[in-house]
Amino acid sequence: SGMFLVAVSSLLFSIAPTKAVCVSRNWFKTVGYSLELVPLAVKVAAINRIVLQSQKCKRVGITKSLLYKIVGGCIMVICIYLTIWTAVDTTIPRMKMTLTDEPGNVVVVSTFCASSNQGWAIASWV
Repeated sequence: SGMFLVAVSSLLFSIAPTKAVCVSRNWFKTVGYSLELVPLAVKVAAINRIVLQSQKCKRVGITKSLLYKIVGGCIMVICIYLTIWTAVDTTIPRMKMTLTDEPGNVVVVSTFCASSNQGWAIASWV
């Protein structure tokens, strides 16, 4: 399901930016990668715990419900972060105008999505 959300996000990057598209890009991309990578990290941590405890000849009790709770908690924290980001400093379409060196003063206009503070986007990848 995570890769599906990332694929939806990539489709949103091909659409002209509007406020809804900009917010949707962030949500689909961040939640998609989180649904892909968080369960993987939780499984690796569980396997690491099993290996470390087996070296001490101890029994390890890891249940599926515990793993689901850890993944759900991580996804919930990510959704809270995205909600705060959307409420405080949402991404909106911005325009960048570049004057080219071509004769006739050609101006190239490009639109992109950005927040006022780029720290939000950087922190979403941490």
